[in-house]
Amino acid sequence: MSYPTLYSGKVNSPETSIVSAISAGDTEITVLDVAVAPPLPNLLTIGGDKPWAETVLCTEKNGDVLTVERGVQGDARAWEMGTPIAREFTEKDLADIQEWLETLKSAIADVEGGLENIQLTPGPRGDTGEIGPAGPKGDTGETGPQGPQGATGSAGPQGPQGVLMIQATNDWTAVTLPAGAWGGVY
Repeated sequence: MSYPTLYSGKVNSPETSIVSAISAGDTEITVLDVAVAPPLPNLLTIGGDKPWAETVLCTEKNGDVLTVERGVQGDARAWEMGTPIAREFTEKDLADIQEWLETLKSAIADVEGGLENIQLTPGPRGDTGEIGPAGPKGDTGETGPQGPQGATGSAGPQGPQGVLMIQATNDWTAVTLPAGAWGGVY
């Protein structure tokens, strides 16, 4: 499958002019300003101000001399000194773009038609990359349900020895009881 060559343009299509008359068979054209020529190879139009313009393919620049392939579009003819020459958008440019798009469209259709028969086999797994930095801390989640009641704990240590106060008539008397002796009301 081949695609036609699409040639680059030149901003604003600047023109120069032919320095001396050329015949229909000349392939070297001396111009006033060779700098207006786009990157080569490229198309140039001779006599673009005339209804019988000629599109040429410029293949080389040497000083102010352009080497061209004549009659790419339009007939090769003699041109007078002062005739304009420039990179203009031509019918050939449009035809080449359209052909390129049709060829591409056909290639895409061929690929799409063959997709149903494609079997993909994964290749070997590559090395694991480095671990990236930690992301931002997330929000705190909701509080969960209350858990079951825990077992009763063991008894604490024995307390200090207590003092029992006994009142007989109007006089208070202190009686010291040994630890663990208090077991109820007396």
